[in-house]
Amino acid sequence: MKVVSLNNNATMEDILLGLPSGKIKKYILTSDNIERLSGIIRLAYKIGQEKEVYIEVKFNSKYNSRPKRLEIVAKTDNNIEIYKFSKNNNFEKECLDLQRIINEIKPKTDYCLKGYLVFSSFLEKSNEIVKRINEISTNVSLILE
Repeated sequence: MKVVSLNNNATMEDILLGLPSGKIKKYILTSDNIERLSGIIRLAYKIGQEKEVYIEVKFNSKYNSRPKRLEIVAKTDNNIEIYKFSKNNNFEKECLDLQRIINEIKPKTDYCLKGYLVFSSFLEKSNEIVKRINEISTNVSLILE
């Protein structure tokens, strides 16, 4: 069992501006696939080996009355990557939502933005889903975790 420290509850606006935001929390890194948060922590830890990583980032969208929560946001010098966890049955909605978020952030920053849909379980129709995601968006990719 390993304890990892991750930045939690930062805001996308502060990340874009390079301002300190959120709180550093300690999490136990497990191989447990039962809880959604465990999957987020595992992937964030992997990504955090090479990039600045934030979990449960708040994003104030002009299209929503309350802030959206982005599971993982990773930042390097020139890039920002947004990771959104999805279920097999609503990946198209998640893909379109992620594309809308990227399109809303793009005019506010010079960072290169990329979105990733993360599936935590094996997909029987993964080729079909990849094809459909490519039809929907050029800024969103698929990750099988």
